[in-house]
Amino acid sequence: MALFEKTSPAAEKARRAIDDLKKRLKDRPDDVSAALALADAQAGAGERGEALALLLKLGRALQKQGRALETIAVFKKVVALDPKGEHESTFLAKLDLERLQQAVAKVSSPAPTAPAPAAHPPGANAASAGPAAAEPVDPAREKRRRVQTAASGIPLLKDMPPFLLELILEKMELATYLPPRTVFEEGAEGSSLVFVVTGGLGVSARDEKGRVLVLGSLGPGAVAGEISFLSGTPRTATLTATERSDVLLLERRALDPILKKHRPLADALQSLFKERVLDTILARSPIFAKLPRDERDFVAQHLASVDAKPGERIVEEGAHDDALYLIKRGQLRVSMKKGGKEVALALLAPHDFFGDVAALRGIRRTASVTAVTPAELLRLPREALVALLARRPEIRSAFEEIQLGRFVATSAALSKS
Repeated sequence: MALFEKTSPAAEKARRAIDDLKKRLKDRPDDVSAALALADAQAGAGERGEALALLLKLGRALQKQGRALETIAVFKKVVALDPKGEHESTFLAKLDLERLQQAVAKVSSPAPTAPAPAAHPPGANAASAGPAAAEPVDPAREKRRRVQTAASGIPLLKDMPPFLLELILEKMELATYLPPRTVFEEGAEGSSLVFVVTGGLGVSARDEKGRVLVLGSLGPGAVAGEISFLSGTPRTATLTATERSDVLLLERRALDPILKKHRPLADALQSLFKERVLDTILARSPIFAKLPRDERDFVAQHLASVDAKPGERIVEEGAHDDALYLIKRGQLRVSMKKGGKEVALALLAPHDFFGDVAALRGIRRTASVTAVTPAELLRLPREALVALLARRPEIRSAFEEIQLGRFVATSAALSKS
């Protein structure tokens, strides 16, 4: 065997052709014919990965320039070189190719004199097919088209990079709900995100006495289910169709890999999660539920999260602090000193509030509040509450009514002790 093997004449010729085409493309980066020839030459030389990378980069550039026919030619070559979709970007190029072919066929076809036939699969002769000869619609392609159309009106989706949006759309299901059908129920297990496309959905939940509270409504473009989607907890509310509604459903397991790679999407969902949690708590509060949405948003902007461990004192009787607290999670005990002993007055649960007397009147704390279980609280500074009362003086009477009821209950508890 020779120490140095000679390159075959054919291989040398192929290498020279590749080098020449590369030089040609360097001078004219958008020379489609040179790019296609170079890709063929590279694939023939066993450099299929380089050929695909070249074509994908060129195809995206042509697509941005609006050069549809040349983009189609490039993406067709991509699919021909990678028919099984082994390269990670071939799948997206194939989707774009189908859309571009349909768009070009639609523009180039004469206006129909009868009802338009169903969409034709790639390669079909649309000009020769009339209503009677229309080929059956590809269900997968039709679903993709409907999902893409639906997603275009949803703020959380429409600003995504095209390649990421394509991956998400492939994992979505489009469903229609007629009133009074339920999308999901409070307390049920579930991790799907719900995107409202058309129609309207009512949001409700039950209070501690089992009464149904209407929390609000969702219209086109809204997103629901993100609390369970992100936290894995059961549904915190019931979602019901109030009119004929189309929604997109996306399961958590389908989106997990995408969230890990696309931080802006994860951050947007987390922000939405925080807003929805706050809105749900305020909407279920006996005081703040009376406020219109814009005023609840004002309150939410001034809330700060506070965590408490079992046995931890949140407020101390006689102290000067004057913030109002809302209970997000956990149980807390209200107590007051009498004759050197501490008397338990009440047990507070999620959606209750405390600290309102000191906050409203600017006086010392009238009782102590201690966490019985691990708890999450929302703290509203007195300044924000005073500003809210200036905007909505009618809620002062609601505070006073609740305080009167508490005063009667406190007097009874102290007399018994």
